[in-house]
Amino acid sequence: MAKKDPAFLFYDGDAARDVSHMNRIERGCYFDLVMAQKKFGGFTVELIRKILGKDFEECWPSLELILKKEGDTYFIEWVRDSMEDRKVFAEKNRKRIQDWWDKKKTEENNSTDIPRNNNGITTDIPYEDENEDAIENEDVKENKGGVGEIEVSPTFEEFWNEYDKKVGEKGKIKKKWLSLSLKEREAIMDYIPNYKLSEPRKKYRKNPETFLNNKSWNDELIFENGEQTTKTGKLAESLQRGFAEVDRMFNQGGQTGTG
Repeated sequence: MAKKDPAFLFYDGDAARDVSHMNRIERGCYFDLVMAQKKFGGFTVELIRKILGKDFEECWPSLELILKKEGDTYFIEWVRDSMEDRKVFAEKNRKRIQDWWDKKKTEENNSTDIPRNNNGITTDIPYEDENEDAIENEDVKENKGGVGEIEVSPTFEEFWNEYDKKVGEKGKIKKKWLSLSLKEREAIMDYIPNYKLSEPRKKYRKNPETFLNNKSWNDELIFENGEQTTKTGKLAESLQRGFAEVDRMFNQGGQTGTG
């Protein structure tokens, strides 16, 4: 039986936009719905009432503003997109690994130097699940320079859409993005939400090519209120902490028989 995917990519920029008009109680309810969608895929009004309990009446008007609806089912759009992207990526990676093993088995089965049993089957080929992590790491290394079919998340398109200043030669900018390490790409995606907060006027933000070439994600950010930061945005960190806490509370509720 296939294991249920334990995670999905959390787009803190989309979440920040969703909760920008909400108070603290409404934001907590929002993150309850994020976790509910991860578990159920969507929710009816009746399910939302059960999840939010006594907070439903107060928070529903603000939540309904940002929810999408198909029939009787509500959902958070970026959560659905993230889960679908993750599913597609996981399937491509699974196929890539399987193809790698099929090729390896064929090569080793055809070799005369490999020890075999009485049935002619090689005896030194590891099981598929012994080295999957190593093969996945090869995918990461291979795609660092943009080689291969699978681009490791965060992808260039995620950066391109999140940065949201689509100027310059896209192909050239993508080549620069693919030359960056995974750690650098993750740092960039963490930095962007606060960069946009520090300079909300899009026309005054650096062009994406300049941003990448100058490694501007290491620059100090200064906000209108004088606050400074050189790391991931305080807003993003706060959202991530809230997300983790809601996850913990939601899981505890599930262990007591709810859901």
